Amino acid sequence: GPHGSNGEEFLLMHELGMEPIDCIRAATTLAADTIGMKGVGRLEPGSWGDVIGVPGDPLANLELLAKPENVHLVVKGGDLVKMART
Repeated sequence: GPHGSNGEEFLLMHELGMEPIDCIRAATTLAADTIGMKGVGRLEPGSWGDVIGVPGDPLANLELLAKPENVHLVVKGGDLVKMART
């Protein structure tokens, strides 16, 4: 998919008892912090974060992140990579 196997990993982490927000943080902010990449993996001023857009709330439905066809928007390094037509 557009972000490797992260989507499937989110579902596995959730099945093991992690809250959805913690599953997402594990792949973003915590992953960047773990390997010493400061200012990466977060959406805040001065930070470097990529964005994907899905049709719904991934905190309510992690399945949205597991299927590439659900990814309607991709912004990487500030550049629009994908925008689905609706």
